[in-house]
Amino acid sequence: MRSRACHLLLLGCAGILWQVARCADDTENSPEPTRKTGPGLGTAQLLAQEGPTPVDENWVISNATVGSILKQRATPRREVLFTTIRLPATKYAAELEMVMNFCHFVQEAGALSHLMILTTDNMTWTRLHDRGLPVYLDKAFPERPEYAYGGGKAHDSPNRVFDVQKHWWGWKILEQDYLAAYMDADAIPLQDPFLPFQNTTYDVQGLSDWDEVTPQDPAVSLSGGCKLYYWIEDPAAPTGTILREYWNFPDPVVKTHAHNPCQSTGVWYLRPTPPAKAFMLAMTQRLSAPATRHQWDQTAWNEVILPFLWGNGEVEPLAYRLLPHAHYANVGVVDKRRAAGLPVDLVVLHSGYLHGKEKKEAYERMGFWSPSNATRSKGTRLTHGQEGGGGAKGGAADLPRAADPLGLAAASTVNNGPRPDLAHGAAALGLLTVLGVVVTLAFTRRRRSAALRSSLLPTKTGYGAPTPSNLGSPSRSNHINRSPHIAAY
Repeated sequence: MRSRACHLLLLGCAGILWQVARCADDTENSPEPTRKTGPGLGTAQLLAQEGPTPVDENWVISNATVGSILKQRATPRREVLFTTIRLPATKYAAELEMVMNFCHFVQEAGALSHLMILTTDNMTWTRLHDRGLPVYLDKAFPERPEYAYGGGKAHDSPNRVFDVQKHWWGWKILEQDYLAAYMDADAIPLQDPFLPFQNTTYDVQGLSDWDEVTPQDPAVSLSGGCKLYYWIEDPAAPTGTILREYWNFPDPVVKTHAHNPCQSTGVWYLRPTPPAKAFMLAMTQRLSAPATRHQWDQTAWNEVILPFLWGNGEVEPLAYRLLPHAHYANVGVVDKRRAAGLPVDLVVLHSGYLHGKEKKEAYERMGFWSPSNATRSKGTRLTHGQEGGGGAKGGAADLPRAADPLGLAAASTVNNGPRPDLAHGAAALGLLTVLGVVVTLAFTRRRRSAALRSSLLPTKTGYGAPTPSNLGSPSRSNHINRSPHIAAY
């Protein structure tokens, strides 16, 4: 009898293993499922679940709605943080992770409810919206027809559509009399991203691209410069010359030294003053004019800003500065400052002059890589105005659950009902498990005496339900820190 019971038990185990293997094979070869979001959904899974998502009109921004949306997103001080993006049509996992990482740190800084991600691309909107990010489909930016093809890059320009779009939106936000803070999605805010606005001296502030532990003194730059940009003869340009980046013109014969701020356009801050509005309008015109739109947007910034620094006698000069290296820096500058024993108290970190996987590797090395912890990647898709990290408006824990007219919350946890093959497999597994238990109990009952049986049967003592594990560190305050001691940053 004991041998027979063992044989039955082994048969049940074999059946279970066979069914598990069958389910795994069915899953691997099954048709592609519809998109879902929710706990445990990684980037690789998301890539395999493409498909159109209807664009909620609340997440479309146009010239008619820009005022109301800015009012909804801005802080009580009328500050708005934004970025522009267009994911590649295929093989976009790395870019998606970078955006998720950016949003995680925006949330940690308490500013997620004041962030606007702007895209002109429907599929990019779908991919980011499905991850619960505050992304708007941009119908206001006057996109040129040639940007609709070739992955969002025109044939006559080094600028991708979102490179031009970000400067246009800088101007547009100023025209609505809001303060505009821009960051590329490969930047990381580690403190209140609006800190530079506490210093009301400046109209425009930007991230320095000087590759030294401390920025060059202005007098020293007269004999050196940052060596990134040079004057190049260009008959198409209105002045016959144009500022260009050194790596596209290695021949020293064609390069002429040029004084310029050497600023990155990866992080900048604008105050809605007349000089700042005039400067940003000139930037948008520079990047769209046929004679100059072949100029890289960052090079254009460093040329266009110069004449605004002295005004014209009627319009006051632009009050402008590069942000201090100790608080706003590229990865390479941070490494150099730490090696030199200089103070580093980062407000914003940027992965400038790193490419491809170098950006992720640098952030991992520095402990600033957490794309899977972005605000709604582990929950439902958000409805308009319901993302967390609200600064003065409150954090994620303060926000009520909103109505879900598109059924997004339900779509985040189910996949159009259970798959029949997996349901049948689960039923078979259950029957086989019961069979194994019955055989085991029958064997036990025949081999134990009644007296021993009552004392040796397992009880429920010590078999309590496991408590949920703490999946994260204690929640941090999402309210923006306005500490006086860092107001001078």
